[in-house]
Amino acid sequence: MARRTAGSKSAWHAFASAWNAVIYRLTAAHQHADSLRLLLATPGASSEARYAEDRELLCWAVSAQSAVECLCFAVQVAVLVADGKPFTPTKDAELRFSPRGVARAVTALWPASVMAEVLARRVAAPELREIEDFRRVLFHRGALPRMIVLSAGAGPATPDAIPSNPADPA
Repeated sequence: MARRTAGSKSAWHAFASAWNAVIYRLTAAHQHADSLRLLLATPGASSEARYAEDRELLCWAVSAQSAVECLCFAVQVAVLVADGKPFTPTKDAELRFSPRGVARAVTALWPASVMAEVLARRVAAPELREIEDFRRVLFHRGALPRMIVLSAGAGPATPDAIPSNPADPA
């Protein structure tokens, strides 16, 4: 994408920002995954250890999903510019793109293109739905199932299991 494509400075800034975000989110996802691996190598029973594990898991899931969404945002900006449309968002809603929406836009513009085929395949991949669902569960419903200690302070430890956080609690 040329810096001055279609004379839209805002398109260039949005595209460049999205690509920077892809790199930042991927780097963060890898760092959180590495930290989580280290924590899980010697799982702790303390609430502090469980908190650290949960924090790294949540940060990994959010960063991984965000990397995909930032990539799709960059593609969407490029699609708008390539279609001759200016990128001049004035409302928050105009900055919202979903991976599936971007795939539909690319397919509508270039139905026989390799990009349309690859995007369609990727947004239909079960791994994308899994990371979206996993992030949603962690973000909205808390920690995943595990054993916790009910007692605090002196005295015997009383373990208990936290139930899972299914998408459908019923």
